[in-house]
Amino acid sequence: MSAEAQNLILHELYPSLDERWRPEDVARKVLLILEVSTSEKATLNKAAKAGENSRWFNPSRYLIDLHSNRIF
Repeated sequence: MSAEAQNLILHELYPSLDERWRPEDVARKVLLILEVSTSEKATLNKAAKAGENSRWFNPSRYLIDLHSNRIF
């Protein structure tokens, strides 16, 4: 990843301190820009995937084609 791309992600992450991003979203961004140890990577991957198993409905996880009623 280029330094410019890393800086863009850092600029996205900074407001997350005040905006209360979900931990899995932050973990995904961190995985993109940091070189971490194997154990740290496993922990971040676990956090990044935690939202996929959430029992709470998250509309942003679904894209619905209203004409065909298909969920993507």
